[in-house]
Amino acid sequence: MSIDQKKVVEDFYKLLRDRDSDAFIELFAENASVFFPGVSQPSGTYLGRDKIKRFFRKMFTFVPDMSFEMTRVIHCEKTVCVEWSLSGNTRKGGLVLKNGVSIFEVDGYSIVSMNSYIASGLFV
Repeated sequence: MSIDQKKVVEDFYKLLRDRDSDAFIELFAENASVFFPGVSQPSGTYLGRDKIKRFFRKMFTFVPDMSFEMTRVIHCEKTVCVEWSLSGNTRKGGLVLKNGVSIFEVDGYSIVSMNSYIASGLFV
């Protein structure tokens, strides 16, 4: 039975929208990496499930009503690219609107890496 890497990433976004970090972290390989380039939050490299889970939990705390929408998905072998939009409000009432692209490397039913690039956005 072959694994549909696109389905793995779709499952991740569904669980992310549900804020089910206990479930979505299981989709990552033990030594997975998540990378956000830049110098401001959420920039950085997060290595391993524990650090990745902590990162997403902080994001959920900062923008408690965050919603994600996948606007386009491109799948080629073990690589899945997702164009996405994010919206929500910070705990202090600031508006967050972001668009970006995440590139996933998937091996079997495990996300090995996720590199996310924020294309534009509003953070008020």
